[in-house]
Amino acid sequence: MAVERVFDPKTLAIAAALASRTLPSPRRRLAAFAVDYCLLLAPTVATALFFSGLALRVTDPAGFRAVRQAAFAFPEEPAAQRAMMRDLTPVLARFDADGLPAAVKADVEAGDVDRAADRLKSAKILIALDLGGGAPASLPPGTIRLPIERLIPVGLRNAALFLVPALYFAIATSRRGTTIGKRLFGLEVVRLDGRPLSLLQGLERFGAYFAVLGTLGLGLLDLWRNPNRRLAHDLAAETVVVRRRIAAAPDR
Repeated sequence: MAVERVFDPKTLAIAAALASRTLPSPRRRLAAFAVDYCLLLAPTVATALFFSGLALRVTDPAGFRAVRQAAFAFPEEPAAQRAMMRDLTPVLARFDADGLPAAVKADVEAGDVDRAADRLKSAKILIALDLGGGAPASLPPGTIRLPIERLIPVGLRNAALFLVPALYFAIATSRRGTTIGKRLFGLEVVRLDGRPLSLLQGLERFGAYFAVLGTLGLGLLDLWRNPNRRLAHDLAAETVVVRRRIAAAPDR
């Protein structure tokens, strides 16, 4: 026989020590998050680039080598340049490189890669990385531009953009109770019941960040509206952000 679960107010118990903790201002909370966001930018981009190279290397090893040559070590010898362009042209066509002539794409689709490569023998190839921006309004004549992020399958791209921040916030808050940004501004994350935050709860807390996006940013108003300045991710993980206590220096 199934036992019905009833509401248990004891699970909502608040640690007595929290009653005297100072809450940070909304400006301090937002500043700490901005610092963490800036710190995460480089490793997130690096992870996305890694996934991009890995995906291309698995599906098209020759194309991967050609993209790497075009980006870092453009060959000087005409024969090496032609060999690189022969491997690179199908990649440019497959991922709709900006400025790629329609005739080149038609040649690739017809299987005439040599002719397509010959059409681009005098072209300037740019391997670009767009950090949230779009393609330029116009390109100089004879310039072909391939944004690297197009090489990443959508699923892998989302994984790269999600994985690094998820691990960072979950590990930092569960192990130390604070991220680098929060530490700089004297903040820490604590559970309402005073117990340590687990890694799973840290991941749950990070996942609830997207609730702010779901409300088009209106959820941030809880920094002013909620009496304890708890946002959606605090409510999900039963946490609160407070000012850190500075330990007194020992007497000598």
